Amino acid sequence: MRITARALAAHVQGEVEGDGDIELAGVAAISNAGIQDLTFAESPDSVALASTSAAGAVLVNRNAPQSSKTLIRVRNCREAFAMAMMLFHPPETYPAAIAPSAHLGEQVQLGADVFIGPNVVVGRAAQIGARTAILANCVIGDGVIVGDNCVLHPNVTVYPRVRIGARVIIHSGTVIGSDGFGYLRHKGATIKMPQIGGVLIEDDVEIGSNVSIDRATLNATVIGRGTKLDNQVQVAHNVIIGQDCLIDRKSVV
Repeated sequence: MRITARALAAHVQGEVEGDGDIELAGVAAISNAGIQDLTFAESPDSVALASTSAAGAVLVNRNAPQSSKTLIRVRNCREAFAMAMMLFHPPETYPAAIAPSAHLGEQVQLGADVFIGPNVVVGRAAQIGARTAILANCVIGDGVIVGDNCVLHPNVTVYPRVRIGARVIIHSGTVIGSDGFGYLRHKGATIKMPQIGGVLIEDDVEIGSNVSIDRATLNATVIGRGTKLDNQVQVAHNVIIGQDCLIDRKSVV
């Protein structure tokens, strides 16, 4: 797509300083930006560097120094740049389709415009919400509920007794609902304690790749609304994570 600097400024609630008619076709770092690219600069030094770059326009904070470049002044240039990135690179969309190689169990319920990719297995009585995309090689266990507008990237495994809310993104290799590490010592032997609880993933959660979220022993392991988990995070059984948390892979939960 192409958009003028003036129209882009309106989109990010900013003000143009310079040539508002210049056309922009993408975003780039200062060092790689071309004449049709938008870049951003937060500090006086980076504004000076952007002024000597080939960038077509530069997003800056309102108090940034003047420049020979076309500037778009905003309250927070990093937030505005994220908005611009989403404009030029919107999330991928998926057609309403079920791959011939997918296997759907009995009593599966599919919402409108669902995409089920190659070799996906959906267990008995699972429910998949409207406009959700389940990509190649995912396994969805019996009775799992997945909400609307979710994306499960390839090779995600969701065990039975897992509930996933709306607008959830789960990246490749993640396993949700595997047994918690529950054992008892009895007469010198190690006895496995049954893990009969579930997992609840609330709305607007994003889970990175190769994450493990264990089912609870009795109730539910919970990932609160809006929380984001980094790659390779381990969430143990019975953990309850609140809303809008950011957890990186160095964390232990």
